[in-house]
Amino acid sequence: MERFCKISAPLLFVAFGLFPTLASGSTFSVTTQGPGFFGSNGYSPVTITDDDYLSSGLTVYAGAFALAGDMDGNGSVDEFDAFCLDISAHMQGTSFYQVTDTPFDNSLLSATQLADIESLYETGYSTLDLTDPLESAAFQLALWEIANEDSGAYAMTTGSFTASGSAAVAEADALLAGLGGPSTQQYDLFYLQSTPRNTPRSQNLVTVAPIPLPAAGLMLLGAIAALRGVRRRRRAA
Repeated sequence: MERFCKISAPLLFVAFGLFPTLASGSTFSVTTQGPGFFGSNGYSPVTITDDDYLSSGLTVYAGAFALAGDMDGNGSVDEFDAFCLDISAHMQGTSFYQVTDTPFDNSLLSATQLADIESLYETGYSTLDLTDPLESAAFQLALWEIANEDSGAYAMTTGSFTASGSAAVAEADALLAGLGGPSTQQYDLFYLQSTPRNTPRSQNLVTVAPIPLPAAGLMLLGAIAALRGVRRRRRAA
């Protein structure tokens, strides 16, 4: 079984404001949080095919990497979760990455793909239990479909990129069908590109940080919670 991508539970960063401090082009080393690539994240075996790279098909583990590195350059190691967008390389044990505003040199993502990746996070990520193998794998498959499909339509079992052999395939289709839906959480997306220091090249990644509600939004939520508390007390009386 190939050592491939994995997915994580909705991201909880050691330092909440960590990623927004990263400048495009900053380089850092990345390792796994423990002995395995997935850590406590769920993952599932699935067979994928792609007209450009995997025409004969390949069975891989789909899920989220539990990674660690000095992401903000302050000298301390931070733990984070990331998905891969790259099926033309394999994740290396220790890799060197840089943040890029134009992902990726080996295969540029279009403006439509970047918008759809952002939409996938904002419509489907915050509600997922990514410690669950099928939910974890489904989100990874949906990302691969967006990044690798050439036909113009997202469908996991047809087109230039396909997946089979797992119940996560149908769940990935459901995530893709919701791309045009309302946002449940906004995120800052950070694309991590493998640098030439990796031989062979490691997989290119994406990770996110949730965008906090504006102060006015937090005050509104607080007011709503207080109002509900008053109503509960009145009913109790």
